[in-house]
Amino acid sequence: MKYYVITPAKNEEAYIRLTLDSMAQQTLKPEKWIIVDDGSTDNTGKIVKEYADRFPWIAVMTLDNKGEQRSYGSKVIRAFNKGYANVPAGDYGFIVKLDADLSFPPSYFEYIAKAFDADPKVGICGGIIVENEGDFDMKVARHPRVEGALKAICKPCWDAIGGFVEENGWDGLDLLHAQYLGWKVANIPVPVKHHRPEAAEYKSLKFFYNNGITHYRQRNDVWLTLVRGAFMMKKKPYISASMSYLRGYFGSWIRRKPRLVDKGLGKFIRTYHYQRLFSFKR
Repeated sequence: MKYYVITPAKNEEAYIRLTLDSMAQQTLKPEKWIIVDDGSTDNTGKIVKEYADRFPWIAVMTLDNKGEQRSYGSKVIRAFNKGYANVPAGDYGFIVKLDADLSFPPSYFEYIAKAFDADPKVGICGGIIVENEGDFDMKVARHPRVEGALKAICKPCWDAIGGFVEENGWDGLDLLHAQYLGWKVANIPVPVKHHRPEAAEYKSLKFFYNNGITHYRQRNDVWLTLVRGAFMMKKKPYISASMSYLRGYFGSWIRRKPRLVDKGLGKFIRTYHYQRLFSFKR
């Protein structure tokens, strides 16, 4: 099965060789691996070019975004879409978004291809991200969720959901949109090591504020938002995180920010989150 991989990368010199070596060892190689250097100021570009010179299936794009912080949220999808523009239309079985700080076994993409072959209703699949001891067993047992670092999406599902939206909250919205349209989301029981510590951006008040905006735009209701805000008080930075989140949501509500999803998908999203809430799978 043909597949293409796209990796947005910014200042990943400490980890990207691990990902490059993992890809070089794959028993099922991609048609093309497009690495998008999103304005790195370290040696990321030099390292990637070294591998591209050795492996003809690696292609490199360089974007001039040196003044921006490391890509996350909507920024990373803008970089991804720049790479995706170079994928031939209709010429693949599945597309992969792969982060530049992962390592995985040589048969990883064989497992992915087999998952799509085994069940034509599987739209999105991926391995299990492991950062700490115990992560693998915990994540295998939980509700299926393919994390943004390693999403593989079959072409019919990709076309149905219209790809990734260039908005904060893209990671999760794609899964829910696919399930709303009748596709399955599957975790492949293969560990994938995530090497970079959690980015500081994901603990900032701005991150929680933007989450509030995103949840409003995805048609989450007030009660679900208040419950989420309460749960946020259990983790650092505690009350300030919760207040930033609620300010983002209710500020968007007052200003009537445009929605990201239609009413049908919005209802599906609310139902999904309420079901998880009542089954205590947060």
